[in-house]
Amino acid sequence: MRLLIVYNVNMKFCLTKDTILNFKKAMKSGEIVVEEMYGMTPDERVALLEKYVGKENAKQVNGLYESKLLLKRKEEGMITWAKTVIKDPVRRKTAIEKILVQIKKDQEILDYNNKVAEGEIKLKKDETLRETVLLGAGELAFQSDLVNTKLGLEINKEQAAKIVKLSEGMSELALQKGYLGLPTKEYMTRVKALADYITEITPSAPVNAVKIAGEIVSLPRTMMTMLDFSASLRQGVFLVASHPVAFTKAFFKQFAPAFSEKAYQKVITDIQTDPYYSLAEKSGLAITDLNSNVLKREEAFLNSWLEKIPVLGRIPRGSARSYTAFLDALRFDVFKTMVRNADQAGRDPSNDPELVKKISSFVNTASGRGELSGSLEKIAPELTQALFSPRLISSRVSLLNPVYYARLDPFVRKEAIKSLFAFASLGLTILGLAALNGAEVERDPRSTDFGKIKIGRTRIDIWGGFQQYIRLAAQLITNEKKNTSTGEIQDLNEGYKAYGRWGTLSKFAEGKSAPVTSYLIGWLKGVNFEGDDFDPKSEALERSVPIMSKDIYDLVAQGDIDSLKYQGLATFGIGVQTYDKNAHKINWEQSDTKELKQFKEEVGQEQFNQANEMFNRDYNAWYQNTINSKIYQGLSPEGKKDIISKGKAAFKDRVFEEYDFEYEREEASDEETDAKDELLPE
Repeated sequence: MRLLIVYNVNMKFCLTKDTILNFKKAMKSGEIVVEEMYGMTPDERVALLEKYVGKENAKQVNGLYESKLLLKRKEEGMITWAKTVIKDPVRRKTAIEKILVQIKKDQEILDYNNKVAEGEIKLKKDETLRETVLLGAGELAFQSDLVNTKLGLEINKEQAAKIVKLSEGMSELALQKGYLGLPTKEYMTRVKALADYITEITPSAPVNAVKIAGEIVSLPRTMMTMLDFSASLRQGVFLVASHPVAFTKAFFKQFAPAFSEKAYQKVITDIQTDPYYSLAEKSGLAITDLNSNVLKREEAFLNSWLEKIPVLGRIPRGSARSYTAFLDALRFDVFKTMVRNADQAGRDPSNDPELVKKISSFVNTASGRGELSGSLEKIAPELTQALFSPRLISSRVSLLNPVYYARLDPFVRKEAIKSLFAFASLGLTILGLAALNGAEVERDPRSTDFGKIKIGRTRIDIWGGFQQYIRLAAQLITNEKKNTSTGEIQDLNEGYKAYGRWGTLSKFAEGKSAPVTSYLIGWLKGVNFEGDDFDPKSEALERSVPIMSKDIYDLVAQGDIDSLKYQGLATFGIGVQTYDKNAHKINWEQSDTKELKQFKEEVGQEQFNQANEMFNRDYNAWYQNTINSKIYQGLSPEGKKDIISKGKAAFKDRVFEEYDFEYEREEASDEETDAKDELLPE
């Protein structure tokens, strides 16, 4: 009887020819189904094999099965592991590539051992059979040489042992399902612990030119956006009325992370260990993380360099933690609510990934992280460096666009429209209450004050950025604007700062540019956004301090202490603008009238500047009282314009009297008079 000798790594065993024939016959008849053996435990497989190869060979045949046929299972398991615990796409891709290489090597080792067993290859002196690194059936078990040497993740045996320990029992937990077929809290907690440990011991993604450039360009934006809790009523304002519970919970969750890394990690851990998290992650819900790729952070905090500065770095880090914690908590709770609502409406979200994806897309858009269409998504990092908040822009434009709602899934559309009407109703109610309490509310969409609460020189914008787009559309459609000082309706091509349609649109776009981009635009044009001469130093400083602190400084500098109370609203993202007490300053230096040129020549530069300040002080005091008077409010637009013009002239004459200046008008020569007469029609 001829013997067939085969090996399982370091184990030698023998099968008779008849045994092999019986085994093959059982496979052909279906008594042994290889695919079904995947789900069996080692003991169950041995018991099955004993019937065909005998008790003495069953364990060895099973060992060969595990070493040879489980290579495919091993590949699937290892790749699943990599996708689950390695979040950084660069690391994950590298790890998967190395796993595939290792699988191929294992196959080559098994082929080599079989050739030794069959006598095709003879072992050298003191040489033993080669060993593969096997993935145990149904369990993610790792050995240090696989993770360290062969995958290049640079870990030691103790770390490898911890990975094995953290992985134990996860297969069984993965089989346990809860509501909507979601994984259990225990399973998600184990996955989170394993993922955190892998992240802790694996090297960071390499620094490249793109990352460095992104850090540099985003530096001013981060400096301008820190020191507040503006995500609340800026990005999150659209969901306040439709999801008050989720908003309130997220609102209070943002404060502790501002001062504590531990508090921030708790918010993130609570989300990532929630059974809904796997569903949210797969569907594209924007749960951002400060420890991930810097370009995948929230738009306001794309710079991580500031956070690494000793002591001072705590300020931008705390601001980033608070901002991220609020938005992550809000998005996740709203997502969960909508998924549950979909289930109650009979939509079966657990088996409808497209529906869940659209829910995530809407929640992202509603919370200020809109999608970038088409090719724009591919250049998102570059676009983020050019514009201040491209995803927030996309969010606002989408939510104001009827076509956006028409294209939504019916269930999501219903929820979106409900949120839209709830948001609009709440806003209009607030404006109504403000008006009842004595504040003014501008109703003309052609005015920059449209939809704002006007209290003296202060304007309060509760609309989270939506108002700007409505006002722009109204001005472009009508080709008109409303002067906020006089109430006059002006053509976009006429009057002071007459930009026309194209200029108005260009000016709006410039206002949405990132700090570095806007600086370059101003430098190239030679004037800043307000139209004044561009000063490189002051413009750079303007983009290097938090917006909140600058506004407070400006109010204190002009002695406007009474208006400081409104800045509390700005802390949480409500737009607050207080006009300068001398907001309508007139710079005589920029005037080319012969009258002022003659005045300057007579009194000199120093007294000319003092006279200009005197004029602005007296004129602005009169101006503020005049425009707020009932008599002025009752005038026609032409009447208002006329009174303002005469007021300017009167205060200029007072200044001239103070300096004993009398303008000497130049009379035209006879030759000039004759030349003019020649040009006039008969």
